[in-house]
Amino acid sequence: MIKYYNKKGNIGKEWMFALALIFGISIIYLLFNTIFNTHLAPAFIDALPDTTVGQDAEDGILFWLYMWKFIPYLLLGGILIYMLLLSIRKEPVERQW
Repeated sequence: MIKYYNKKGNIGKEWMFALALIFGISIIYLLFNTIFNTHLAPAFIDALPDTTVGQDAEDGILFWLYMWKFIPYLLLGGILIYMLLLSIRKEPVERQW
């Protein structure tokens, strides 16, 4: 039994899965970004009282909206690193002669 390494295999299926995941994350981010920034955040901020507790709550809402902007970049970066590793990975293939 001869064992050698080859780059062929399920890389195509895994790349298609990763590309579909990137597309899905992009669509979900666009939908939720619109909901959060145009509907939910202004409604919650307008409903807060004008006290220090209300100001602290507003600061918390704005902080998480700021962090929300970076989540897709982290996810897409992780997926792209995964795709790069798939490209350079070598899979063992066993053949009998």
